[in-house]
Amino acid sequence: MPIPNLLADTISEKEYLASVKAVAQALNWKVYHTLRSTGSDKGFLDLVLVRGDTCLFIELKSQKGKVSADQQDWIDALSKVMVVKAGVARPSDWPQLQRLLEGLRS
Repeated sequence: MPIPNLLADTISEKEYLASVKAVAQALNWKVYHTLRSTGSDKGFLDLVLVRGDTCLFIELKSQKGKVSADQQDWIDALSKVMVVKAGVARPSDWPQLQRLLEGLRS
């Protein structure tokens, strides 16, 4: 019978988030976390981590925390990603942005 992990059973999501961010930053990941999700789209995951050629999207939960349907939708969509592009788009770039969006239809 496995020994219960008391830390896993008692750590809050807030404490877990702080720990994960600290370790990721110490390991040279770029870390993004939305401080206040008010006004943001529902379900977007807690952390975006980038280092080298890797980008991670992670939802953190307490040991008994439940993933919402909106969060699961994001997880499902992001798990299929094969292309990542980054850049700046200004209103004058709309024709190129529109072509990009239309060209990357699934």
